[in-house]
Amino acid sequence: MYLSMPFSSGNAAVYISLAAAGDMGANTESHLAHREAFFKASGLAGAAQYPLVLEQVHSHVIYDAEELAGHSTASEGLLPGDGIISRTPRALGVSVADCVPIFLRDTRSGAVGAFHSGWKGTGIAAEGALRMEHDYGCRLGDIEAVIGPAIGPCCYHVEQDRYEYFLKTFGPAGVNKIGNSYSLDLKLINYSILSKLNLKNIIVSDACTCCDTRFFSFRRAMATGTHFSRMLAYIKILE
Repeated sequence: MYLSMPFSSGNAAVYISLAAAGDMGANTESHLAHREAFFKASGLAGAAQYPLVLEQVHSHVIYDAEELAGHSTASEGLLPGDGIISRTPRALGVSVADCVPIFLRDTRSGAVGAFHSGWKGTGIAAEGALRMEHDYGCRLGDIEAVIGPAIGPCCYHVEQDRYEYFLKTFGPAGVNKIGNSYSLDLKLINYSILSKLNLKNIIVSDACTCCDTRFFSFRRAMATGTHFSRMLAYIKILE
């Protein structure tokens, strides 16, 4: 139903729903039931522990968790954005289906962050880490990152203009050209961006959501003409 990726410190872990857990959208009662079942199966005891989530819009918009007070965590009416940071340790989540889920954890203060990074949002996790440093007084050298499953360069083929944009904006890491074919490794690109901040540690999943049918994939769904479904990933603080 889900897989987990622990942070290197062992104080937190990322939980990612699999396709077997059902569509994790937030616009029907069945979607919400899937979310609730996933949260319970992964050890969250009741709605008070459920993660804060947003309506993903492929942006660089980041909220402080306090700005979301009073907003629903798992239903319609979610605020649009692609990042949440919290001064205090708590569950934060993002929905994905090829885009990159990225999570931050400050091992000293306990501050956390969750980010949805599609190609338009590349760099949002680094912006979140800098916000945590500026707003919360976190030290970048105390922050760990987990980069979850996402589409790999094996499947994420792009047009030349997008290739050139990434090469110019972010450099050569993860930006590939073979003959007249172009592809991007969004996980490696995000890893490269975060590495420049000299974080404490960065863990990266090697799973490609498009190749691996355990996951939902937007590109696979478009290629096969099947229904597009979402997964949900969240950071959980461990006792």
